[in-house]
Amino acid sequence: MIEIISENIGKIKDGFTILFMLTGTVLAILTYRRARHTVLQPIRNEVIKKQSELLSDLLSMCQPGSKFESSVDYVNLVRVNLYLQLKEFGYLFNEHKKKIEMISNAVSGWTPVGESLTLRDVEVVGAFKKEEQEKDSSYSKYKYDQAQIGNIIIDKVFLTKEHSIFINKVEILANDPFIPKSIQLSLQALLIDINNNLRDILPEVLIEFIHEFIDKSKSGDGYPSFESAGIYNNFNHVRIHHREQIHKVMMEIRGYLKIDETWE
Repeated sequence: MIEIISENIGKIKDGFTILFMLTGTVLAILTYRRARHTVLQPIRNEVIKKQSELLSDLLSMCQPGSKFESSVDYVNLVRVNLYLQLKEFGYLFNEHKKKIEMISNAVSGWTPVGESLTLRDVEVVGAFKKEEQEKDSSYSKYKYDQAQIGNIIIDKVFLTKEHSIFINKVEILANDPFIPKSIQLSLQALLIDINNNLRDILPEVLIEFIHEFIDKSKSGDGYPSFESAGIYNNFNHVRIHHREQIHKVMMEIRGYLKIDETWE
């Protein structure tokens, strides 16, 4: 036995050297991983804390009964656009000034839709011209005349303050770097649906109503009465609804936060 060891002492030494080096390497790797985990854990904890706060707020917005869709303010968006679009065509209402002022107070701005012609009534009449000739370039008059021959021009959609505030909040969450990517994409898809409702579907509903309004006014019985609730019902029937997409966002958040998992 001793002779065998003596004959192979070199190989045994080499084996122990290799084993020692392997052991040292493994220990070094494990030490590095442990050190990295120790250093990065506080950062990871802060990220998780920030994500939990954001996702908790978003989850409360998406819960059944949270009135997400009512916060989009579709009812008032239809009402505001109904009156202001008719005003754009030059129509007047009972207590016109008071009604338009009340509606305008709810408006935060507008977004262009279709082929915007809002600069059609701007005309350059010259440079340093002393005398300007007045010209009837009223855009409302142009839209009114076009409407009488069946060409209804809706080139903007008015936005309410409540809608703008809520959508801005959703957009901030959808672009927040702490929100997981999959949830960001779901929120962005939701915003696209809302945008399509306002830029595509609402103008179509308004155009259909104004066509009918003008046709009835030509019957000789004067301008017909209308209810904004009826126009909203038409819009609500054809618009994109958000219940499924909101539910998807809610379930993604619950899954990410592991809310439904059993904690042992």
